[in-house]
Amino acid sequence: MKQLTIMVVDDDPDDIDLFKDALSEVDNSCRLIVANDGRDALQQLRGSSLDPNIIFLDYNMPFMNGVRCLATLKEDPLFKNIPVVMHSTTLPEEDIAFCKGLGAKILVKQVVFASMIRELTKILSEVRSRESVFQPVNIR
Repeated sequence: MKQLTIMVVDDDPDDIDLFKDALSEVDNSCRLIVANDGRDALQQLRGSSLDPNIIFLDYNMPFMNGVRCLATLKEDPLFKNIPVVMHSTTLPEEDIAFCKGLGAKILVKQVVFASMIRELTKILSEVRSRESVFQPVNIR
């Protein structure tokens, strides 16, 4: 099974730790990249050869919030095809519609750890299925 690279963009260290804990329960082989806000995420992506399979993007962050970061990612040919999950405890309805219009999934941050694990398992399964479609096939 191919190792997934996941970027989580969140300014709250506690939320990042919770995400790491949930991820280790779901799939501890994943490579995790952490950015502290949208601006930091874009700098990391543009300044390296990072190629995440999926980005989990918090809505409420300083400097550049999740919606602005999502819009910027989807405008860039290098990053527009990376699946993005917007996650937050609160998302205004108009922002939910905007984010979905850009192709993002919406995930309400889970207070219950078991619920978070269940949602993360489902999302990573979808990412793995998507990746397997693009795997090279040896035809003889």
